[in-house]
Amino acid sequence: MPSPIRTSSRVRTEVPSSLGKDDDETVQHDFAILFFSLSLFGRLRDLFEYPRYGCPFKEGPNYYMNVNSGLQNQAVMYIMRGSLDAKQEVFLDPNTLSKDGTVSMSSYTCEFSKDGRCL
Repeated sequence: MPSPIRTSSRVRTEVPSSLGKDDDETVQHDFAILFFSLSLFGRLRDLFEYPRYGCPFKEGPNYYMNVNSGLQNQAVMYIMRGSLDAKQEVFLDPNTLSKDGTVSMSSYTCEFSKDGRCL
């Protein structure tokens, strides 16, 4: 029975001396595909990197809103004290909870107390 493992004497070690016309066309085609892929990736990045604003919600006397600038991993929660026209202050920024910004805040685990004073 022949061995299923190839020996080193069967491995092809020849290197072509020059690129042929077919090889040049293949390289040109590969570069065209790469250029298209990079431009498509750039366009998709532009489409997904836009500012996103959550709906303001009221808890207790204050209003809260989630905002993502488009370049952040997680949305930042802002507080507006007393009214929607009040100045926005950072309430919780999950991007600062870890160095790589991968810690997130889930709406299922983030609840306010009944009076809205505690998170």
